[in-house]
Amino acid sequence: FQTSLESLGLTSLQEVNAGKINIRHNKKLCYSVGDSVWDRILKNTAEQERQINGNRDQAECDADGKTCSDQCNSDGCWGFEANQCIKCANFEQDGKCVESCEATNVTHYSDKQCRPCH
Repeated sequence: FQTSLESLGLTSLQEVNAGKINIRHNKKLCYSVGDSVWDRILKNTAEQERQINGNRDQAECDADGKTCSDQCNSDGCWGFEANQCIKCANFEQDGKCVESCEATNVTHYSDKQCRPCH
């Protein structure tokens, strides 16, 4: 098992229809996601097992600065960049979490998306 994997990078993962999740013994793995995220991704949490253990301690990741972008919400992230957040803390613009909608002619929407004005 022990790999050089530092992040999962599963930004496109929306659902796991069948099978189990097995992420174990990755001594360099940071940028994890919480149980509530896996509960949303797994189609049938009663039947689909998840084993996520033996990975790098979160305190070690924090001490090394290997944490989610401050633009991510509390759900976590798949990697360190603002385009790898599970959900954005503020707004999303072109697939990246941002603090505000900065571009000219862009407006905020209730779904936390920055979109061009028409």
